[in-house]
Amino acid sequence: MAGGITRLLACGADTLPSYRGLDIGPTFVHAPHLGLRPGEAYPAFNKPHSAALWVRARQAGAQAGGPALEAFVVFVDADMLLTRPVRPSEFGVVPGTVAAATYDFLAGASQGLADAFGLFPKAHFARVGGVHIFTFGDLADVAPRWLAWTEAVRGYACDAPEAYSALAMPDGARGATAGAKLQFMWQAEMYGYMIGAADVGLQHASSRVLMQYSGYEPPPQADALQPPLLHYGVDWQLGSAFSFNKLGHLHLRPSLCPRWFWPALPPNSVTVRCNAMQCNAMQCNAMP
Repeated sequence: MAGGITRLLACGADTLPSYRGLDIGPTFVHAPHLGLRPGEAYPAFNKPHSAALWVRARQAGAQAGGPALEAFVVFVDADMLLTRPVRPSEFGVVPGTVAAATYDFLAGASQGLADAFGLFPKAHFARVGGVHIFTFGDLADVAPRWLAWTEAVRGYACDAPEAYSALAMPDGARGATAGAKLQFMWQAEMYGYMIGAADVGLQHASSRVLMQYSGYEPPPQADALQPPLLHYGVDWQLGSAFSFNKLGHLHLRPSLCPRWFWPALPPNSVTVRCNAMQCNAMQCNAMP
């Protein structure tokens, strides 16, 4: 679809002057979400927080005579690449229906996570994430609920980690190490979206073609259609010369606006995911 690209940047006024790369493209800057408790290290709060603030700013600008509101919004994570144009009609986006990548691992959609909050019914719970294609109106409706439910799920996960893990992790992950369980703590934002979207009555066109993880074989239905988004969310290796996993960069603190390039990992370092899960970065207290 035709349109511009806006980067959402959570950056405090005290660190913004030192941010390198602010001029690489249109950027909406706002103060970061600092968590629910002292020392909490959970940057994913800023995904719905950024969305809610950007929507509010766009609405105010349009009401003041600025540019008209977008018809559609493609909301992607920072670790994705666009490989071709994204056409909302191709993925079934209409008012009330959001297109998103299929995330089968969100087992809490059917394992009773919502029961912990007394939520009924669950007909609209969708195992989706990563990328969403919204109409502007649907994003405006869901953004504040997405943030509120992310805060609620994260709070529950921190207060009752064993109960949360039992409800959030897939059956295949039962018996996982304590470090691996921390990865499921990260998914609070994904469950926050799932519940928030159901809360406002959104339905989803779940797609296995919209987004592809780097290094994965495309699904059969993608043979004639290149996925428009490539997600660098898992281990991947390019021959024997280079390997990458974003979890190898847990020292990177996005909320502090550090440099926006960093050294590549050495070859054969694809085991960093397992090691990284032992880090404090996904815990509820104490900075890494």
